[in-house]
Amino acid sequence: MQVTTLEPGNPRQHEEIAQRASAVLRGGGLVVFPTETVYGVAASALSDEGVDRLRKLKQADDSRAFTVHIPAPQDIERFAELSGGAARRLAMKAMPGPITLLVEVSPKVIQRCLAGLGLGKEHENRIYHDGIVGLRCPDHPLAAAVLSSGGAAVIASSANLPGERPPVVAQQAAEAVKGHVELVVDGGHCRYAKPSTIVKITGEGTGETGGPGEAEGFSGGGQSWSVQREGVFDERYIRKLTRYTLLMVCTGNTCRSPMAEGIARQMVAEHLGVAPDGLDEAGVVVRSAGAYASAGVPATAEAVRAVAATGIDISGHRSTALTRELVDSADVIYCMTAGHRLAVLELAPSALDKTHLVDTDADINDPIGAGDDVYQATAEAIRQGLARRLKELPL
Repeated sequence: MQVTTLEPGNPRQHEEIAQRASAVLRGGGLVVFPTETVYGVAASALSDEGVDRLRKLKQADDSRAFTVHIPAPQDIERFAELSGGAARRLAMKAMPGPITLLVEVSPKVIQRCLAGLGLGKEHENRIYHDGIVGLRCPDHPLAAAVLSSGGAAVIASSANLPGERPPVVAQQAAEAVKGHVELVVDGGHCRYAKPSTIVKITGEGTGETGGPGEAEGFSGGGQSWSVQREGVFDERYIRKLTRYTLLMVCTGNTCRSPMAEGIARQMVAEHLGVAPDGLDEAGVVVRSAGAYASAGVPATAEAVRAVAATGIDISGHRSTALTRELVDSADVIYCMTAGHRLAVLELAPSALDKTHLVDTDADINDPIGAGDDVYQATAEAIRQGLARRLKELPL
C-alpha cells in the first residue's frame, strides 16, 4: 500500500496524484482519498475487479449500489436528471459540498446512462438500486483530482470496515483498510469531520418541458426532496438552499419594480401550478426594491390599474429601499435600467453575475407622471422582458 501525502506549495502534486489514482482505479484497484467530510475508498464502476473488491471490503452483497462520486456538479447529468425546481436548485447551490443526493431515476434514463458508460443491464446494481442513484460531489481539490482521473464512473464509500467510525485523517483510513487498497491519498484532517447530509429527491426527472408555463419556455418540474440524514447541514439549512429568490429593482419602488414583482409572481405561479400566494410554500420568493426608495410608500394608482387588467393585485404594495442584505439574499436580480444595475453593483460588486436588465435590449423608462396608456405600455414591456428572462431560471 502506497501512502501519498500532500506537500504544501507543490502545485504539480495534484496532477501526479491523479495519474497514480488513475492507474490504480483503471487497473481494478482501490484508492483512499480525502473529502471535506470523511475519508472515502473508491473503485471504478467500470471494473469488475474493482467493484468486487470494494464489495468485499465493505462486506456488501452483489445487490448493493455504492454512491457515485463526481468531480463536478454538471456530471450529475451522466447518471440522473433533475427536472428543475427545488431539486435542481439544491444541486446548484450545495455542490460541490457536504451533501449526498439520492435521486429517483426512471428506467428509461437508467438505460440511457448505462449505455453512455458502456455498461449493460447486468451492471445496473453497481450504480442504481431500486431506481435510486446516490450522488456525491466532494468539496476538496484532491478528491476532485482523484475522481477526475478515475474514468467515466467512480463509486465510493467511507474508508472503514463495517461497524467502525468513518476516518477523518489518512492514518485512520490506512489502518482501517490495510491490505485492501493500493493507494492512500493523505490530504490532512477532514474539514468538517462528520458525514454528509443525505437528501432524497423523489419524482422522476424527465428533462422534458411540459405542464404549466410551457408556453413561456420553462423546464418541467415535479421533483420533491426530504432529508434522510442530517450531517454537516441540517434540514433548516437545506430548506434555505432550495429556496429561489427573485429581486426586481427600480428607482422608487412605486411603479416599475412593483409591477415587475406582480407580473413575475403570476408567471412563476402559473409555471409551478400554484396560486401566487402559494409561491412561498413552493420555495420561490419574488421581491422588489428601489435603489433610492423611501420605505412604506404605496404603488402609484396608475401602476395598480396597469396590472389589474391581468388579474394582478399590487394595491397592498409598500416600497422598500434596496439594501446589501436584499442583494445578497437574491438568487437573481432584474433591473429596469443600466443605472439601477450600477446601483446594485455599488452595494455588492460580487452580485455581478446574477444582476441583469429586464429588457436585454433597452432600459425600461420611468412612467411616473404619465397617463394610463404609458403605464400599460411599460407593464407590457416588463412582461415581455420577464417572459424571456424567466426561461433562464431553474424553476
